[in-house]
Amino acid sequence: MKLKVCGMRELSNIKRLVADIKPDYLGLIFYEKSPRFIGNYLSPEQIPLSNTIRVGVFVNAPAKEIIQKVEIFGLGAVQLHGNETPIFCQELRNRFSEKGLSVSIIKAFQIGNLMPHKKLEAYHFCDYFLLDTQTPQFGGSGKRFSWNLLDDYQLDIPFFLSGGICLEHAQEISEIRNSKLFGIDVNSGFEVCAAYKNIEQLQRFKKLLF
Repeated sequence: MKLKVCGMRELSNIKRLVADIKPDYLGLIFYEKSPRFIGNYLSPEQIPLSNTIRVGVFVNAPAKEIIQKVEIFGLGAVQLHGNETPIFCQELRNRFSEKGLSVSIIKAFQIGNLMPHKKLEAYHFCDYFLLDTQTPQFGGSGKRFSWNLLDDYQLDIPFFLSGGICLEHAQEISEIRNSKLFGIDVNSGFEVCAAYKNIEQLQRFKKLLF
């Protein structure tokens, strides 16, 4: 199982994260309305080189903008967290291929009271799904959905579990028996303040679960 730490922005915090936690994925948010928007805080050359895959998080961004950020920041994956259609995602994949870019597509879905099987199936060509809590905004609620719904997930697409995960959930996550659970996406549940993570808590979380 993989660890994805999202919403990173502060250079000193990123350096400690990469050195001490060695997450599999590092999430950089390119959505201006997010309190964790990367903005002008970081230049690409400042981000430490490591085996950690950089993930760009976008919300209804044009394909041109996404491709530009992929090339500038060396992104290995993009997380589409808005209302992107299956056609848009397919065309984006084609654009990556045309440019010779090896980039995974993670499509995020907001989960309410039911697992949206038909909606998920329409995106069957994506590399991964990210299952987050339903909220009026595009993520960032800091709340969980009912993980019992994961018992209903029977697609072949591996998924990241997201939404309000913090240190106290490690034991419960370890008891999830869905073979398609690919990774855990953490963000606000480990923050000292917006975009600044508690490295010690992340160390404990990783030791308990990974």
